[in-house]
Amino acid sequence: MASQKIIHDPVHGSIRLTGLSQRLLESGELQRLGHIKQLGLANLVFPGANHTRLEHSLGAFHIADRLAREMEMDEEDRQLLTTAALLHDVGHGPFSHTLEGAVFSELGFDHVEHSRRIIRGEVEALPPGDREDLGSLPTVNRTISDEGQDPGKVASLLEGGKGPTIFDFSPEGNRVDGLDPATRHLRQIIHGVVDVDQIDYLMRDSHYTGVAHGVIDVDRLLQTLVVADGELAVRRGGVSALEGMLVARGLMYSSVYFHKTARIAELMLARAVERISDKEFMERVPAMTDAELLSDMATMDGTREMVLRLKYRRLYKSAYQLQLADASEEQRQALMDLSKHTARRSWEDELARRAGLAEGEVLVDVPAAELLLSEPRLYTTHIKVLDNGDLYPLSKFSPLARALQQRTVTQWGLLVACTAEAVDGVLAVVERALSP
Repeated sequence: MASQKIIHDPVHGSIRLTGLSQRLLESGELQRLGHIKQLGLANLVFPGANHTRLEHSLGAFHIADRLAREMEMDEEDRQLLTTAALLHDVGHGPFSHTLEGAVFSELGFDHVEHSRRIIRGEVEALPPGDREDLGSLPTVNRTISDEGQDPGKVASLLEGGKGPTIFDFSPEGNRVDGLDPATRHLRQIIHGVVDVDQIDYLMRDSHYTGVAHGVIDVDRLLQTLVVADGELAVRRGGVSALEGMLVARGLMYSSVYFHKTARIAELMLARAVERISDKEFMERVPAMTDAELLSDMATMDGTREMVLRLKYRRLYKSAYQLQLADASEEQRQALMDLSKHTARRSWEDELARRAGLAEGEVLVDVPAAELLLSEPRLYTTHIKVLDNGDLYPLSKFSPLARALQQRTVTQWGLLVACTAEAVDGVLAVVERALSP
């Protein structure tokens, strides 16, 4: 009987790993994810939200395996799909998406690109010396190769754009980026309108936060997903389950992922990291765990106070919020300008100066741009529905899907935060700055 490992998961029950997946679980890259919180600093608002990226990776693997069997994929495609699902987040840095913007602006890549590089064996994913000191930490790249698989092909399933239309094709039907059209549906299962990543994180985050919005009919959804004309589609009978997932996604973003207090906590950490001028430190950040990052920052004069504030939950408060619906045309244009990293940071410093505060003591959040970086799928509902042998756009059967594209996720288009003592002064400064 082949060797196997059974993981008892609170969301999915028993998760079975054999062969390549079992060996990958022992890799340093995957084990590192067990020290990175899935929801960043959301546990400061939802105390149960202490689950990790490793748990989520195992969950995505399990959902991918279930879907592959429902679709009766051949063994080669099933192995490729489940391996990509298990490794899809292997490039996440400490506190998950919290530092995504800071790392991207400084180093020029996001966690998806970093994951691809790790799988292809182009970068070292662990802190310097860890692998050598232990002497027995296999890499995911070597493990995949040793099992006779192609790491490059696995990494290709993580390919995808960052705009509202993830899969763009030429008029002839070929991928404009040269990726193999034969694996198009596999890439969509990893990163698409409905994918194994989203299915697991909605179910898992709902479970650990205690927020019921993430409950979806996963059984019906997996039973009705099909491959049609080379793309992932859903049978007509699964439209309601798909709508439920899309609604859950929107509600979880509003109530959990962009909860105002949790967002401010994440901004505090992200801005503190952003202001560390040590280039070498920033280059080490993607390989760190949560604890390693905080430990290093606690020894730095410029960041120690912020680490202590997070440790003891002495969080900044909202001084000003502007909803997009209430913004004038001039203010909307200003928000577009502030979505740029340098402009936003310059305005933070200007507001602090006018309020008599030190640089870094005023935080400005314009979430629209960061949403496109961390979750490009949020406003996408472009999936086909298979009905009586023909494919139709989802909008034909679901006005709800169209409405979700227009729904605002965050309560604010602009948020300004500072210490509780400085709220009144910062509010006055912001109002003067935004007045016509």
